Amino acid sequence: MIIKFYEALDTLGIPLINFILLIVFIGFQAKDGKLTEGGAMSVSKRIAGYLVGLALLGAFMYLKATQGTSLQLFNLILVFVDFMIFSIFIGQMIMKTGGEEELEKHQNEGSSDVLEKKYSSADLSTYGFLFAGLGWALSIGVVLGAMEYPSFEEQVLMDLGDLDVEAEEQIEVPQTFVKPPPPPKITVPAIVEVPDETEIEEEIEIEIPEFDQEMEVEEFVEPEMEDMEEEVVEEIFEIVEDPAAPAGGIPAFLGWVGKNIKYPAQARRMGVEGKVYVQFVVDKDGSLTNVQVVRGIGAGCDEEAVRVIQKAKPWKPGKQRGRPVKQRIILPINFKLG
Repeated sequence: MIIKFYEALDTLGIPLINFILLIVFIGFQAKDGKLTEGGAMSVSKRIAGYLVGLALLGAFMYLKATQGTSLQLFNLILVFVDFMIFSIFIGQMIMKTGGEEELEKHQNEGSSDVLEKKYSSADLSTYGFLFAGLGWALSIGVVLGAMEYPSFEEQVLMDLGDLDVEAEEQIEVPQTFVKPPPPPKITVPAIVEVPDETEIEEEIEIEIPEFDQEMEVEEFVEPEMEDMEEEVVEEIFEIVEDPAAPAGGIPAFLGWVGKNIKYPAQARRMGVEGKVYVQFVVDKDGSLTNVQVVRGIGAGCDEEAVRVIQKAKPWKPGKQRGRPVKQRIILPINFKLG
């Protein structure tokens, strides 16, 4: 409610009303002869003050009408002054009524001038500080109340988690059991015994040729296998003695990520929030390779996290036993709508 009140102050109505009231007040002052009371210096100051007030109000109304200048602060000051003047005016009216009652009680004791000096309850000047303080208190309360709740623009907040060297999460693959197919049915033909009644009269002779020459058997020589070079696969460490670190330290790197990452428009429209776990390898020369998402939230957040990590400058490589080695890093990036 207070925020709406502060936003509603940006209007031409408040300075216009004050401009009209000031002109009416000057007219009443001139009609009652109070405008020209006192010496020449006093009258000049009074008239100059009224003219400055009218010029100030007119200037701000002109700027608002022609250039669209915001009048929230100026109108807040006007409301502050109006509250103070209104409080003093109400207090004077109340005390004037009380003073007239006191004068009626003691009218038989002397003239009104004497009574005003003798009885402090009939002297309005003694309550000036009270009414001024009341007006200031009310006005300051309105100002502080309006300024306590400023308007905020929507901002995107991203909380970056600590850079933890974690072991790669092992995803358990559920074991599936495949039912073996049933064994094929083997049909054994029935064996029919045939009585051996047929006599074989002719004998079949098989001639085995004789070889005079000796057969030479060559000795089998096993072929020599060429020495095959084994491909050396470098080990990627997850925990090392001297962990890899970005230039300037972890806080500086996290601050750089926070400045360069952009919340995807699709995720903003869909209200997607959560953590994206980015995995990468710090090579021996410190470059960041194999950047990929091991657990994401979609809606463009995964691609944005990978893009920012790929732009990062080389790190100080990790060391194991005093020599640079490759190290795998997992960095959680938290996307959060403010």
